[in-house]
Amino acid sequence: MSCLSSTMELFNEATNLLLSKGLEVRSPYIPYLEKIDMVEKQQFLAGWWGKQRPLTAAEIAHLYSNINGHNRNNWLWTSITDRRYKRLHETWEGDS
Repeated sequence: MSCLSSTMELFNEATNLLLSKGLEVRSPYIPYLEKIDMVEKQQFLAGWWGKQRPLTAAEIAHLYSNINGHNRNNWLWTSITDRRYKRLHETWEGDS
């Protein structure tokens, strides 16, 4: 088995495990349009003052990447603070 295929297999197993635990979210699926709708008015603030429009594929992709980035930052800071508190706790136990 080549290195690439074993890495892909490991990635797929890890992703499936995270999905089963509810810790991973798949990217949104955007189906192909059956008919083309032409833009009549470009009102990007219409949700507050008029008829709401559906999100574009680019907007959905940006929202998804922003949410993933936010989650990664939360995991990073949680792991850093957990490690720092663990070290503090170990030093407190050594003082008594």
